[in-house]
Amino acid sequence: MIDPPRHVSHYIDGCWTDAESHEMIPVVDPATEAELVRVPRATPKEADRAVRSARAAFDEGSWPQMPPRKRRAIIRDLADGLRRRRDRIAATVIAQGGCTERQTHGLQVDLAIDMLDRCAELTADDPVESVVVAGGPFGGTADGLGTTLVVREPIGVVAAITPFNFPFFLNAIKVGAALATGCTVVLKPTEYICLDALHIAEVLDEETDLPSGAFNLLLGAGGDVGEVLASHPMVDHVSFTGSTDTGRRVMGSAAQTIKRLTLELGGKSANVIFGDADLDRALAGDGALVISHCGQGCAQWTRVVVEDAIHDAVVERMIRRAQTVVIGDPAHPATELGPLVSRAQWERVSGYIRLGIEEGATLAYGGSRPPEFDRGFYMAPTIFTDVRNHMRIAQEEIFGPVVTVQRFRDEEEAIRIANDSIFGLNGAVWSGDLARGLRVASRIRTGVINVNGRGDGGLDYPNGGFKQSGLGREFGVWGVREYTELKAIRYNAL
Repeated sequence: MIDPPRHVSHYIDGCWTDAESHEMIPVVDPATEAELVRVPRATPKEADRAVRSARAAFDEGSWPQMPPRKRRAIIRDLADGLRRRRDRIAATVIAQGGCTERQTHGLQVDLAIDMLDRCAELTADDPVESVVVAGGPFGGTADGLGTTLVVREPIGVVAAITPFNFPFFLNAIKVGAALATGCTVVLKPTEYICLDALHIAEVLDEETDLPSGAFNLLLGAGGDVGEVLASHPMVDHVSFTGSTDTGRRVMGSAAQTIKRLTLELGGKSANVIFGDADLDRALAGDGALVISHCGQGCAQWTRVVVEDAIHDAVVERMIRRAQTVVIGDPAHPATELGPLVSRAQWERVSGYIRLGIEEGATLAYGGSRPPEFDRGFYMAPTIFTDVRNHMRIAQEEIFGPVVTVQRFRDEEEAIRIANDSIFGLNGAVWSGDLARGLRVASRIRTGVINVNGRGDGGLDYPNGGFKQSGLGREFGVWGVREYTELKAIRYNAL
């Protein structure tokens, strides 16, 4: 059982508010199918109130003008308060979304809090990005010098819309980066996975000096509320993580007022393995399967693209690894694969598995609920071979523990398969020839690419996608800059 936050209501203009609607949304434990709690469904009217609160806090409040050292201290207080609650937050993340204990503590919770500390560090003391001094007819007066200051200013009111798969992580980094620049925020987590966001609101309310209206939270908010936030004339920036289909709708709504956008959308990332690769490294850990959070991650390497000469050996090793995967209670430390997040997601993944068989791919392993589970949204790790790139299972984001395996004969074919996708979010290349690995990586059209491993730089890099995987970047200095506008201030000395 979870220890829920004390408040289960919206947080608007510095206050916990009574919901206008009597409709309540159940939050269900995907491992047991038991109801955990019910949250009020936010209405478009409440969304408008939250936006107006954030607008007033930005236009008339102290937050954007607050000295950076004070903003930095408040964000650090947020990080410290969440760190004190880390076990409660982790229990909430596991119970509401089915993420395993080993993945929750490391990625979902601890790393998210560390990234809040990083956002605090990036709260700039000096907004000046550069200074240009020039003379002549274009740089100043005819007989004098002109100066141009290039500065970064907060973009304004941010609507942060987050998905079900990594809720606390995404809620924390979006809120932290936006607040670091002096923006005000309206946070809309997905309606069925939103309890973790209450911890963020409680800490900001009780343990920091954040001004009223600088942060607002809408619980149980569906697509109608997302539409209000994306189209609202008082919102300056929409930061959305989710599916490409929903991203298109967000982009269309935001276009009405030419809003700035950060979109991290879908992925179908290629994991390219050459014949000279070190297979012990390439297949270490998950064994090229899609196990992490039951495959519910847009950056997962869901297409294994393997050279002909080692195809059978790679598939054999993948199947052996699939047979050893520990499936079960996500709260148990030994569990590697927990449930999918909901019945709807389980049915979606099952539909894609049926489709793959109909398309002529070979179901080499998995494809159904493990027989030992009579409840819970569990799905065995699933491997398809004999996959062709025209098949929908090779092109569409399944968002489950399903991996496709495709053959290639040479470098050019590997690159062609990897790039034959509307997506371009992540990927990997494995080769005993580092020069070739880097060469191939440079030609794969994706925002992030890994060669012979993931490197050791943590998450302080620009994360985002090419093509229909999105716009803009998150993480580190690049993520913070998404919430700023550049301004040129040109003047002449008196």
